Amino acid sequence: MLNAEGYSATEDKRSEMQTQLLEAEVELINFEGEFFNLPDPFGELAAEREDLERKVSDLRAELAPHRRLPPELLVEIFLFCTAETVSLPPSSDETRLILTQICHSWRDLALQTPELWGNIAVVFTEDQCNVELITTISAQWLARAGDTYPLCIAAECTGVYATTACQSPELVAAFVPMVISHSHHLRSLDLGFPIAALLPLFALPSGAFPCLEKMSLRPLLVLDDMDTPEAGSSLGWHWPSTAVVLDSAPRIQEVTFSPSPLFKLAELESVSANVMEQAMTDPGVGSHPFFAPEFSLPWSKLSIVAFPFTALTPQAWCSILIQCPKLQRFEIAIKPSTTTDRESSHTSGSLQQIQLDHLIHLSISAFCGGADELVDRLTAPSLNQLSLMGTEFPTACLLSFQRRSNFALETFIPVIPIPAADVERILEHMPDLKMLIILAISTEHFPASLWERVGRGELLPQLETMLIRPTPVQAPDLVDMIAARWEANGAGRGPMLGFCDVRPAHLEAIMTELNRLEKYADRGQSVQLLTLC
Repeated sequence: MLNAEGYSATEDKRSEMQTQLLEAEVELINFEGEFFNLPDPFGELAAEREDLERKVSDLRAELAPHRRLPPELLVEIFLFCTAETVSLPPSSDETRLILTQICHSWRDLALQTPELWGNIAVVFTEDQCNVELITTISAQWLARAGDTYPLCIAAECTGVYATTACQSPELVAAFVPMVISHSHHLRSLDLGFPIAALLPLFALPSGAFPCLEKMSLRPLLVLDDMDTPEAGSSLGWHWPSTAVVLDSAPRIQEVTFSPSPLFKLAELESVSANVMEQAMTDPGVGSHPFFAPEFSLPWSKLSIVAFPFTALTPQAWCSILIQCPKLQRFEIAIKPSTTTDRESSHTSGSLQQIQLDHLIHLSISAFCGGADELVDRLTAPSLNQLSLMGTEFPTACLLSFQRRSNFALETFIPVIPIPAADVERILEHMPDLKMLIILAISTEHFPASLWERVGRGELLPQLETMLIRPTPVQAPDLVDMIAARWEANGAGRGPMLGFCDVRPAHLEAIMTELNRLEKYADRGQSVQLLTLC
């Protein structure tokens, strides 16, 4: 900040420049009056005129209003004009690049502002697959942020190139070492790469990420690689139990490890059956790749733990949850305890309740069962989002969980078989529910009385969004329910309702029923329809 003496000197300089500008403009005006009336065989007058015009232009630029803005305010303007994250390689109209081309002072200021360069996103595709060039550009970009500014790096392979990279992981191998070179000042890391390309991260020593707050790893896997626990490497595709890289990460808050199976749209039905159901109900559960060995993380620091394909026993997850007082989001897979483990737990009296006061989101995948063993141990008064996937979940366990926690659930995503006799009783305990999403599971067996009560608003009075998979048999009841809700809502929009996972063979019959709702289109009300290819 300028002191009084410095400010006075600056103003004196501006006053002097304003005088010079006025004199130069007068001189240019006078010169223009003579220029066209005098011969100029050697171009001397034209050169003198250009010098005067350049002098006037330079003085005007120096006296422009933005020149009086302090650098701190200019930086704030730069940041306001730029997106937080830049996609690399940058486009020719990328704002950051334009800022460096305005003038020398703006260029210098922009290059000295690490916030402009320290947050990058890279997407490798068939059209953008020169990994070495993109890695070099990324390294140069991040270098402008300096060696201490906390960086955010997101990179992934998508589309057809994701499968190509899985088959030849050496194609993208150059990018991860570049990331590792910045490990000492990474704040956020999100990578969607083949597991073989990610392995160097797990080999890093403890303390390699002293500034890291968020880590999301999404190993890319072709479906064949999910058939054996050792797919792709000697470590398999789990979070390696021997990794110590995050053992000393004082700022870590979020850890996500979510493998991404690669498949074609035409394979969606077989994927759901073969990978998620048949595989996880394999009698040889001890050797299946979903079932990982236990591993170590700084649990006490974490607010988000998302390992949706990493199935441990209820005892293992409970031993982790006891260490997680800050936990807000918990997304995991689970396998049931052995008979010996259950007997041992009861004998030792180790089934005390686990109080998770900050837990907001809970998602459990349990295709072999075991979810009730975990839920029976939990009390979560702040819970408002619950997702259950896999085998039938005991209704009594769910209702007991709600009663002792007294949570007000707003989002419920059951991807589990729900007995017809229990569904109304379950929803009666969810009066605050705003979003109900029932994916991949048929609701055809639900009683007609359920849809009538939802239509009247007697059940789910706060409902804003519903997404379910219909069949032709239940379509009339569903359409009646939708019409009743919209009629009761009058001119308002009413809840957003959608049909997902519609089988092609059912489409015509369902569309015939939906035609009865066309009269609501003028209100902007319609049913969103997602068919399964």
